[in-house]
Amino acid sequence: SRGRYRSLVDRLCGMRLVYANPNVQRQVSFEFMHQQLVWSSMSEFLLFLLPLINFRRIKQTIKRVLSLEDTDESDSMKGGCPVCEANPPNTPWRADCGHIFCYYCLESNRLGASSQYRCPRCSTIVRNPTRRVV
Repeated sequence: SRGRYRSLVDRLCGMRLVYANPNVQRQVSFEFMHQQLVWSSMSEFLLFLLPLINFRRIKQTIKRVLSLEDTDESDSMKGGCPVCEANPPNTPWRADCGHIFCYYCLESNRLGASSQYRCPRCSTIVRNPTRRVV
């Protein structure tokens, strides 16, 4: 009733927090304890929030808005597959935008896309890819 027990389990077990020397001054400042409490709360919130963020989609949207990448035909030939960056792509297929993908990379991403799959390099919607004969 005077706060002798920290929890119900402590009370049931008869455990109490007893200081060796109850007259000792507090060694930790309240500013430090406040900082620790805020940091703990922020880190727990970030650990909850980070898995919910789709960073790949955010990156593609920023690139599309800022037009950081060109869609030239010469650009489509360099760098290999835009997904796995295999150079040359395995079983090459050409997307509508002209970029060359591995067949597996292109189809797995098209099937896994929630709406329409966009090319990672130029953000063009891929509708009708064609097989590229080497």
